Order: sequence, then structure tokens, then C-alpha cells
Amino acid sequence: MGLNGEVGQETQGTSASKASPPTPLVVVTGCDRGVGLWVAAAVRQWGYKVLAGVLDTRSAGAQYLLGLDVQVLELDVTDEGHVVQLLDVVMDMEQRGSGG
Repeated sequence: MGLNGEVGQETQGTSASKASPPTPLVVVTGCDRGVGLWVAAAVRQWGYKVLAGVLDTRSAGAQYLLGLDVQVLELDVTDEGHVVQLLDVVMDMEQRGSGG
């Protein structure tokens, strides 16, 4: 749409004929509390799919995020096994199309 509210020829009729792109997946770590919790909640409210890494899936922050339809994953970024698991989950979500 132009500044004067007119739609240019290049955009007319294209939105109905094309499927919308998938919603991006955002991974946020440290979501039990503090900045990580705030970022995960804000990004979800902006409409993105969120995978939140927490140290304790029973924490108040994790429970709050679950209520926002955020996928929560136990994640200690200093544990190589947890990081590999995170990568597997992200790859699986993307292959299934769950990132959008």
C-alpha cells in the first residue's frame, strides 16, 4: 500500500492466491525467570512459535509459558547432551512443519 492508501498493481490479487509463509520458530534459553522468561513471553505474544529452554520444567516460569502455548524443554546449555537434544527437537519441529 502506498503512502496515499492506494495498492500498487504489483500487489493486487496476490495475497489470496499464495499461501502464507510458516510462522518462524524462536528458541529462547534461560526461561525459568528474568530476561529469558520475558523474551519468550513477549515473542509468543507477537505471534511467533516459541521453544523455551528451562532448567526446571516445573518452575513457575515454565508453567507460565505453558499457559501461553509455548513449548518448554528442559535445557542446561552447559550440558552437551541437552544441546544435542535441543537441536534434534528443532530439526524435528521444522521437518514436521511445527515451526509455523
